[in-house]
Amino acid sequence: MITENKKKIDEVLEFFESKEVDRLVKMIRLVTVRMEQELNEVEILARVSSRVKSTSSLRGKLQKWADDPEKVERLIGDPEQILARVSDLAAARVMTYTE
Repeated sequence: MITENKKKIDEVLEFFESKEVDRLVKMIRLVTVRMEQELNEVEILARVSSRVKSTSSLRGKLQKWADDPEKVERLIGDPEQILARVSDLAAARVMTYTE
C-alpha cells in the first residue's frame, strides 16, 4: 500500500508540474492584476500577494493524506480528480493599510 500511494503521489505531482502549474501561474497573475486595479479604482491602499503551491508543499500534503486513514481515500482517482480535492493550489492575499 505504501508503494502504491508513493506511485500515486508521484503521478499526481508529474501531472501537476506538466499540466497545472503554468495554467495556475497565468490565472493567479490575472487575478492579482485585477484585484490591484479594483483596489486602486476605489482608492483602497493595499498590497496584493499571490502564489501557486510548490511541488514540495503539495507532496507534503498528499503524503499527509496517505498517512491518515481518514483521508487516504482522497488519493483515489486520476491526478485531475485528486488535485480537485486540494483546496489551496493557488491563493491571493490582500493586505490593507490603516492610518
